[in-house]
Amino acid sequence: MWTSAVKTTPIRTEQTVGTVIGPKYAMQLERFSDQPKTIIQSSYSSPKRGLVNCSPQTSRRIANDSTRLRGQYYELARQAYIRGDLKMAKELSVKGKQADEMSKEAHAEASERIFSEMNVKVTPSSIDLHGLHVQEAIQRVTSLLQNPSYLVVTIVVGEGLHSVKAKAKLKPAVIAYLKSNKYKFTVTEGAIRVKTRKNVQH
Repeated sequence: MWTSAVKTTPIRTEQTVGTVIGPKYAMQLERFSDQPKTIIQSSYSSPKRGLVNCSPQTSRRIANDSTRLRGQYYELARQAYIRGDLKMAKELSVKGKQADEMSKEAHAEASERIFSEMNVKVTPSSIDLHGLHVQEAIQRVTSLLQNPSYLVVTIVVGEGLHSVKAKAKLKPAVIAYLKSNKYKFTVTEGAIRVKTRKNVQH
């Protein structure tokens, strides 16, 4: 009898998806006949419609849980393929892709709500990137710099005091992005002022 080498445990979506999103998206447990005591989440449909009522923190948790679940599904799919169970491998691979979609949508929802909350009181020519992941922040910076309405913009990046080990991630990432795209900017404590017209050398 084959047993998965992956340690899979019920993820937090029992509390998050099941209670916040509602029963339609609640975790349904599956036990495969050749995987005793291995419990993994079943597929779900149109998850984003259920995320609109979640807090940003809950959306992040759902995203992180879904990322872990994706890895579990892909590993189980790989093992099923190796033992020749192609049908099971395909089913697990599809569920891995669904978990990946759920993760991306949950992160996107969290990013949107965090950004909206942090920028309620800032001026139109400024953005506050607190709470965003690096790639999410760079996308916001790109959008602001492409706005022809502003000659100078202010990007609030903080000092990374709430990051893991208090090591800033946003500030160095934004500075690297600005340098690589040849923008003129000045750095102050927790913020960066940028001229939106690029200093391109001819």
